[in-house]
Amino acid sequence: MRSDTGWTRALIGLQAALAASAVYGAIGLALQLDGFEMPTRWLHPLPLDSWLLPGIALLLCVAVPLGAAALAGWRHDRRTTSVSWLAAGMLLGWLGVQLLVIGVRAPVQVVTLVLATLLVALTARTTGVPR
Repeated sequence: MRSDTGWTRALIGLQAALAASAVYGAIGLALQLDGFEMPTRWLHPLPLDSWLLPGIALLLCVAVPLGAAALAGWRHDRRTTSVSWLAAGMLLGWLGVQLLVIGVRAPVQVVTLVLATLLVALTARTTGVPR
């Protein structure tokens, strides 16, 4: 990981914020909390009849990798570059699957896509582009 302290801190902060947001979203989806009541018909392409599994998937596939990347960067772990790229890829993959399954349904999807783009840019700026 490069030694651009400001950019590195920005990346770690964004990773941590996105991880926290994904944890909140995962709990909201799994438990269908206020503001997360989404019709199960949106899940029609999948063999699911509740939002519990998508909530668990969001936690495991997005929140955990982003949290691990933030922690690795904060600790200056030698695996930071790999974990950061994995986390960015997982978030982009999550958004891609989400758009294929339910389409664009809420402004938060657009905001998350913008933040994911920023995440990729900061990851490339601080870790370099993998070869």
